[in-house]
This record gives sequence, structure tokens and C-alpha cells, in this order.
Amino acid sequence: MGGSSNNSFKPNLLRSGNGVAGKACHAVACTTQVGLTQALGGYQSMLQLAALLIVVLGLAHSILGERYILVRLFRRSDLPKIYGSADFTVQTLRFAWHITTVAWFGFSVLLFAASQGELSSQSALQIIGYTAIASGFLPLVITRGKHLSWLVLFAIGGLALNASAA
Repeated sequence: MGGSSNNSFKPNLLRSGNGVAGKACHAVACTTQVGLTQALGGYQSMLQLAALLIVVLGLAHSILGERYILVRLFRRSDLPKIYGSADFTVQTLRFAWHITTVAWFGFSVLLFAASQGELSSQSALQIIGYTAIASGFLPLVITRGKHLSWLVLFAIGGLALNASAA
């Protein structure tokens, strides 16, 4: 991830809370922020933990959702029949469920890049571009191209990647 570092992800740890409620809160605000930062190993570790948690959440969402929600939903006999059967409905629901996980993985990469001080506009556009392209493969593969959202997602990815190169 190239580009210049974004210092907005390296805040001053000793910000005061004076604007909140005067001097009494100043000590609480500073103590809380410094204490939490020290306990978690700094902002870098907090962002890396957030990145890990969102990956775990995405995996749980896809695996448990497939096992306990989608499979049971697809057993229903009253699913809408599009293109002559419920297959397209099942395929659309499946990719729509899992596209959430792909987006969360993209968020995880953004968080990790921020933890490394590497989140420039260029790298953010690259991550968004690749996430959109990865998302486009879901409807392309799962619906065999019948759901045309893959075209739009590939276009979004290409535009974002093109903009990142400018």
C-alpha cells in the first residue's frame, strides 16, 4: 500500500477533556484515554484487534448464516419463482448474504492499513476497488452471471483502482 502516511490515525494521546465539563473531567478524559491506550498497546494494536474482530465476525456471519439461516430459508416451498424456478431466488439470497462478509473483509483491510499508518487516499481507493471486484465475483459465480450486479461492482472496482493510479 503506497502513498504517504495519514497522521489522522496517530492522535495525540493526551487530549484534554476541558471542553466537556471543565477541569474535573480533564483528569478523567486524559486518564481514560491514556489508560485504555496503554492497556491495549496503543492505537496500532486497537486497530489491529478491530481488523481481526471484523474478520472473525465475517466468517461467523457467512458460516453460521449458511448453516442456520439460509439452508432453512431455502427449504421453504413459497420462495418466489424467477426465471421459472426458485433457483435464481436462492442464488441471489446466497450471494447477497455473503457479500456482506466480503465488504467486512474490505473494512478489515482498511483498519489494518490504518494501524500501519499506511492509509492514504490512494491505498483506500485500492482497497475499495479490490473489495468491489471481489464482491462482483459472488453474483457472477453464484448466479452464473444472471444477476447483473457483478457488472456494476466490477465497474466500481475499476473506477476506484483507476482513480488510485491518478
